[in-house]
Amino acid sequence: MFVTISWGLSFPLSKFVFEGYSPQFSVVIRFLITIVLFVVFCFNKLKTIQKRDYYYGLILSSFLYIGFITQTVGLVYTSASTSAFITGAYIVLLPFAQYFIVRKLPTKINILAILIVTAGMALLTGVHELRGNIGDLLTIICAAAFAMHIVFIDLYTNEKKADFHSLVFGQFTGAAVLCLISTFIFEWSPDKFLFQPTFSSTISLLINSIFSTFMGIFLINKYQKYTTPVRAGLIYSMEQVFAVIFSFILLSESLSFIQIIGACIMLTGFILTELIKPKNEAIRNNG
Repeated sequence: MFVTISWGLSFPLSKFVFEGYSPQFSVVIRFLITIVLFVVFCFNKLKTIQKRDYYYGLILSSFLYIGFITQTVGLVYTSASTSAFITGAYIVLLPFAQYFIVRKLPTKINILAILIVTAGMALLTGVHELRGNIGDLLTIICAAAFAMHIVFIDLYTNEKKADFHSLVFGQFTGAAVLCLISTFIFEWSPDKFLFQPTFSSTISLLINSIFSTFMGIFLINKYQKYTTPVRAGLIYSMEQVFAVIFSFILLSESLSFIQIIGACIMLTGFILTELIKPKNEAIRNNG
């Protein structure tokens, strides 16, 4: 729950970050800070990094990169609350990501839930009125990337028994390199690159880096193995609730009536896919 609160807070804080930093460059800084923090707090673990598990971490970093970049750039074009709700679509994408990776078919309830969430998303983003923008599209891609990230974490920490610190360090370093490359390709021009730090933008960037990125990734890699990917996704989906609360407090954002209806429909889909489960499904309990 701590992770979901920090993730929810990161949506409105990113709006402040963009006042002093260009989107992709801000993500580079976030991951560079995570590397520094890892070295400071886990210095002794650097000597025990396993090559195979570090490679798994690099694979995970590709999903992190896609998720963070599309979400961050998408936030430039859409509201923090809308971005949060669309990102939450990964909860119903998770069963399909599981099928893609481990060939486990989604249930009828999963299929019904994704149809419900898609309908809610159409109302929330304005697609029903052809008001959808590039920010919403990028955030949908972000949701798919995070769904894959969650499933692969489950695969590596449970079936592959990957070393935790090697996995995390691979994600931090891989994502930092990928973000740096994309910044040079897509953002390194006078009209796109921004580095004019202000107090609010820098503090917001530090909070996002320390809590939502470093601690968030650290904790989900360490503790997600004690539950199933879909149930973990249900907990993570609470970030949408916190994002709306923090967006209201910090940005004075509000949703129209039709958007509120869309958000409620999406939440119904999230809940439906978790509450109605096959009788033989059980949570892992390793401790």
